[in-house]
Amino acid sequence: MRRNSGFSLLEIMLALAMSSFMMAGVYSTYLVQHKTWIAQDGAIEAQQNLRASSFYVETDLLMAGYDPTRKAGAGFIEAKPDRVRFTIDFNGNGIIDDDADNHETIGYCLRDFDGRTGLAKIVKGANGADEYQQVAENIEVLDFAFIDKSDQAIPFDNGSISTEDLSKIRSVQIAIVSRAARGEAGFQNNEIFKNLSGTVISASADNVRRRAVNAQIWCRNMGI
Repeated sequence: MRRNSGFSLLEIMLALAMSSFMMAGVYSTYLVQHKTWIAQDGAIEAQQNLRASSFYVETDLLMAGYDPTRKAGAGFIEAKPDRVRFTIDFNGNGIIDDDADNHETIGYCLRDFDGRTGLAKIVKGANGADEYQQVAENIEVLDFAFIDKSDQAIPFDNGSISTEDLSKIRSVQIAIVSRAARGEAGFQNNEIFKNLSGTVISASADNVRRRAVNAQIWCRNMGI
């Protein structure tokens, strides 16, 4: 009696069903891993931008008013809730130099760079105009408060510290909020960020991951 070799239709259908279940499991695992990668990538990106921003701002603020000869008149020249500028006599020649080799008038603010808000370092260009150098991208909030020798916040007058009060600054409270470059499906941001005074500076209800830092920088060269 002759027998036909091969698989029956039922066996083929069972094999296809098992393969489908296996592929579904593989795809499900891939989706979970991909979602985890997106979450980690967004958080890392926001943290790196935040770290770079706080490093540059804090480092330069520590030097604000550096004037070893007491002849340059170094100090704060602009102080607003979201913008600061000051001078530093780095080379100690008694003059605030702003040329190709020296940037002794510097500051920080937020600026649009190709459609994305980022932290900008303000320096003087060759023609004396302000130039904005990008320090970090996707910085959403830059918040300043200026503190006097009594550890009290100096009030803003029409949106800025008055010229008469600039010399009273002894420390600067900063708050920075960074964000991921893109939103994340299935994630809901409910975090509320505040500055050191307790004022809410960011409360966006969306699907974007954010990170924040608060610090108080003592300007050791002010009031000497």
